[in-house]
Amino acid sequence: MVKNDKLYFWLAWLGIALIYILFRVNLIDVPLFRDEGLFGYAGQVILDGGIPYRDVLDIKPPVVYYINAFALLFVPPTPAGIHIFLHIYNFFTLIALFFIARLLSKSDIAGFLTALIYSVFSTEPSMLGFAASTEMYILLPITLSLLFAILFIEKEKFHILLLSGVFAALAFWTKLTGLIIIFFIPIYCLQNSREKLKTALVWSSGFIFTTICIMGYFSLKGLFNEYIYWCFIHKYQYSKFINIEETAREASYILTSIFMGNPFIIIAAASGAVMSVLRNSKARALLLGFLFFSFLATLPGYAYKQYFAQTAPAIALAGGIGLFSLINRMKNNRLKIITLLCCLLMITIPPIYAYQGYYINFSPDEISRTFFAASPFTESVDIARFIKERTDKDDRIFILGSEAQIFLYSERRSATAFAFVYPLMGNYPRHREFQERAWREVEKSCPKYIILSNIPYSIMYDHRADSWLYEKTIELVKDRYIPEAVMTVEDPKGRLLQVSNHEGINDILKSHRYVVQIHRLKDSL
Repeated sequence: MVKNDKLYFWLAWLGIALIYILFRVNLIDVPLFRDEGLFGYAGQVILDGGIPYRDVLDIKPPVVYYINAFALLFVPPTPAGIHIFLHIYNFFTLIALFFIARLLSKSDIAGFLTALIYSVFSTEPSMLGFAASTEMYILLPITLSLLFAILFIEKEKFHILLLSGVFAALAFWTKLTGLIIIFFIPIYCLQNSREKLKTALVWSSGFIFTTICIMGYFSLKGLFNEYIYWCFIHKYQYSKFINIEETAREASYILTSIFMGNPFIIIAAASGAVMSVLRNSKARALLLGFLFFSFLATLPGYAYKQYFAQTAPAIALAGGIGLFSLINRMKNNRLKIITLLCCLLMITIPPIYAYQGYYINFSPDEISRTFFAASPFTESVDIARFIKERTDKDDRIFILGSEAQIFLYSERRSATAFAFVYPLMGNYPRHREFQERAWREVEKSCPKYIILSNIPYSIMYDHRADSWLYEKTIELVKDRYIPEAVMTVEDPKGRLLQVSNHEGINDILKSHRYVVQIHRLKDSL
């Protein structure tokens, strides 16, 4: 590489990094939504010596909790802290995609186009690109698994293939639907390898070894049954509540929104896939497989916006290679430069125009309220501050709701391992057992504060499950706690109002539909 080429190479990286940052500046301080809060809280529990599936319970596989534990070694438990870590983490996904595109096309230009698309498209609001979700965290291990698979085919080094299997397993244990995306990776390796049996054994060895290490850890801690229940059984029971017609309608709406916000990127990705077929490209199987299985991974379960983030690497790769194929056919260098500049504008301007509030005008609280309606995410920061100022590190808090972000911000532990109450308030086979366990833990820990939420998405009561825990908690609050504050839920952010009796709460409820009540244990000042 000559001197000028090196200069242009690093200037291109500087430009990509600048665009990556500019598209995220307005999103860094968006309040965490409840899943982000739970992952962060689980990370805190781990750093305090706790273990998932014993000290904090949820249906996600374990890797995301340990990623958050690692993050909290370096960043504070705040929206900005968690999101800065996410964006640094996600930039490594961008780098991996650059190298994949370069390996497939033998061109830095394809790599930079892929990186540019990913830097913009991975912030897409219809995919909750601002959120530290499992869908965002899974993208790096998936992309690394694919990168090492391609490197193996290029170099025929089996230790590289082993790494592909290892990262595939990490993807699976970050989000189970990752198995759908990575399914095509060993098939792609087998298709392009001369030693098929050895290829299958080595890739599988990496996957199985990593899986045994993860499962073995929880087994050694005596948590194997709980691990299996929360990762697989409860998740399956949760999925049985899905309304297929409603899910299909929501998925259609999300996909339409994604296209309307990023039409050029989607068209470029489709063109890349089509051109790879028409030209019988070496990358054909990889591009088509990556796109197909990435979209397939969005189908299981509810049609939540963040699920579609799983498509971002495949769309960026197909779009980058598609645009490069178009530019590479041009003979005139000036025309190539003009086309590259046009691509830059068409990739970056439409999403900014479509989502001006999201990228520029809205405050973080306004963004949160736009996406999450009455959920008290914007209010949780102030609630947590109120709690933290009035408690010691060893005090426990019980939230009759699913607002684990309050535990994270306040750096206070839940009175029960159920940081979310929705598994207790839905008609799941073990819900009464879990209610009784939660109640025993609440009685034992004697929480200094009990927080009550009347927000439907926080309680998730389906009116078929036993309401025993709810009734017991209300009785406990009436007998042993005094009202101290009420947080209203308003647009864009509610107000924390101090009260001294239940009449004060009732007065606030007359003018506010949704509130979060804060009750303190009597004589606990």
